Amino acid sequence: MKTVIYLYDRTVRAVVGEAGNGSVTIERVCVEEAPPLSIVNGQVTDEGAFGQFLKGFWERNQLPKKDVCLVVDSTQTAVRFFDAPRMPHRKMMRCLPGRFIGIERMQDPVYSCGCLEKDRKGREGREEARMYGAVMDRSFLREHVERFRALGIRLASVETALIAQLRFLSHLERLKDACCIIQLLDGMALLSILWAHGEMIHFSRTRLRGQGRSAQIGAGCAGALDPLLQFARTQKIDGKIREVYIGGLTESELKRCGQSICQLDPALQIHPFRDVTDGFLLWAQRTTESDLAGWEEGACEPGRIAAAIGGLLTCPGRQGLLFQYKRDPEMMARRKAIFRFYMPFLGTVALLTSVVAAQGARWFYLSGQVDRCLAQIADPQVLAGIARYDKLTEENTRLRERLQATEKVLSVMQTYPVMSTKIDQVVERCAEDLVTAKIISFQADRSMVLVSCSAEDEPSIHQFIDRLAAEEASFSGIRYTGFEYVESEQVWRLSVECYLRTPGGEEGQP
Repeated sequence: MKTVIYLYDRTVRAVVGEAGNGSVTIERVCVEEAPPLSIVNGQVTDEGAFGQFLKGFWERNQLPKKDVCLVVDSTQTAVRFFDAPRMPHRKMMRCLPGRFIGIERMQDPVYSCGCLEKDRKGREGREEARMYGAVMDRSFLREHVERFRALGIRLASVETALIAQLRFLSHLERLKDACCIIQLLDGMALLSILWAHGEMIHFSRTRLRGQGRSAQIGAGCAGALDPLLQFARTQKIDGKIREVYIGGLTESELKRCGQSICQLDPALQIHPFRDVTDGFLLWAQRTTESDLAGWEEGACEPGRIAAAIGGLLTCPGRQGLLFQYKRDPEMMARRKAIFRFYMPFLGTVALLTSVVAAQGARWFYLSGQVDRCLAQIADPQVLAGIARYDKLTEENTRLRERLQATEKVLSVMQTYPVMSTKIDQVVERCAEDLVTAKIISFQADRSMVLVSCSAEDEPSIHQFIDRLAAEEASFSGIRYTGFEYVESEQVWRLSVECYLRTPGGEEGQP
């Protein structure tokens, strides 16, 4: 899971989720209000109050402290869009400052760049890419980085809000071939984007004024649409702009806004921004009453958390603001000075290492020569014969052990009593026309078969015992303790122990 925190005005939003398989799964959305005037336009104005709030915000919502992405929206940042051919990263970073004109207010800027769209043909047929460049003042970025570091929160990347929002829009399948206008409202800041065929053509940012929420929002959105529609007509974009997707509004505000926009152009169709996020934006846990209430009030509406969702789609790399921030020019200069100072020492170490490596190689060579000499002294045929003899001896010993174990098993099996159907037949033959007999159990360790019988008279039992004793081929002995008369059944009962003869002819012990 990845955590994204979005800082702009008093409303602080954090999103926990992950991106993959063509969708974004949101686990949690945390929204709280910071102390008044503690953060304005992305700039922390009251360090103590905001620091305490941020610490409590993290603890109350139990947010992870690793793999955190910070998305910032502020006038302390600037973004430029341009088409450029493919070039190495270092060359792009050297050319990037030339794309920014009029940022002299930044004394120590930090630059980053990235690709929005690839495989575009330039004027001369060369392959170009739609690139963006972002710049942020180092002191402004340092304040945020140090603030999170003091709280034990490890930032993985820092992104500007506009780039995060555009990254989110570029992943939406329904906008791949659409020609439309997208408006995202964050507080009173309205971002309007002219979108055509999967890319951003033009954008504008305005701040709504006044206190009447619904009426002012409708007028502000309608007023921001007119310049974009005129720009679309001048650019001769393929396809007419007929759809407007608006996010960050409640249902009532969206209805009032649609009425105001229809007065501007009745042909425009107004849709909530969440219509284009269906299938891409998945909610893992939005089942509690508080989550549903947050959805209805607009706190979890995709338009308001678009920047935070875009942070889930960012990948930390050397083109990001945080990576470039860590490459402080002063620190890099100190490293170069230290490297120049230790250059003689490093050269000496390298020379000694090469000498030691050469000596080691010579030692391995001489060891190989000695091994080859020893191999020539020994007779290969004798060594082969010894190895074969050792192998045969080991195999002979193993076979002898197996043979002895087999013979032992066979000897035991020959002396072991055998209980088969033949014994059943003998008992049945002896009991025929005299008694009713059956074998109850067989005890192999005693070579004994226990037979139970019953008869109506006493002489029949005596004759049955005589017949069993006469079966000397099967039984080595017969033992019984007597018989008894069962009054309830009116029969004589007897239990006889018959000892079997072993296959070797040995008799069981009665």
